[in-house]
Amino acid sequence: MSEADPVPEFSRILSDIRAELSASSPGGANAYLWRDQKSALMRGRILEAAITCLVERGYAKTSTQLVAVTAEVSRGAMLHHYGTKAELIEAIIDYIYYKRLEAFYMELETISDAARIEDGAALEIYWRLINMPSYTAYLELCMAGRTNPELACILRRKMVDTNSYFMDIIPYLFPEWNGVEGEAQQVALDLVVVGLDGLLLNRHVIPEKARRQAVRKVLFKMVQELRSAGVGTS
Repeated sequence: MSEADPVPEFSRILSDIRAELSASSPGGANAYLWRDQKSALMRGRILEAAITCLVERGYAKTSTQLVAVTAEVSRGAMLHHYGTKAELIEAIIDYIYYKRLEAFYMELETISDAARIEDGAALEIYWRLINMPSYTAYLELCMAGRTNPELACILRRKMVDTNSYFMDIIPYLFPEWNGVEGEAQQVALDLVVVGLDGLLLNRHVIPEKARRQAVRKVLFKMVQELRSAGVGTS
């Protein structure tokens, strides 16, 4: 994909997120290791069910009891892994981000440097990934956080973590950004996130695919301009 091998740094980032997922259960990472297959499968089943509940029922109606029923697990098993709704929500956010980051990296490896740098293929990959139900669940949490202080606090903390994760691996996944000022990289990342999130939230009022694609092309052009303006200024 590039002269610099992104795998070691990327693996570290994924390991950090796995540790967060493990630590989100009562007892901590030592008690519930990700590599413990049985425990991992159970948590994955619960988290997938929680995503379904958020998408279909919304945050207010998503309870640990409803998630347990949806996942077809006992109430005891549910409480064993996630004793409170707050613990479950923290794990959901980590899980959604982990799965999206892993899928993004795998797809990014399949495209050429030219497609990524000149044609905006990476942005299109990200766009496809945020159209998945899991991201709809994440947006539901973001909307609910507007009036829920506890949820807002969780989201702010997790957003700081995920932003830090992605900023750390930009030089590995996007070597064309090496030498670009850190502020320009952050603005570009913020622009992509808010631009695509806004487009996603307004997909029902911008129903034509051609219009949405035109917006993404303009967004990619703006990102390119930020990269060009930030070269050699660090």
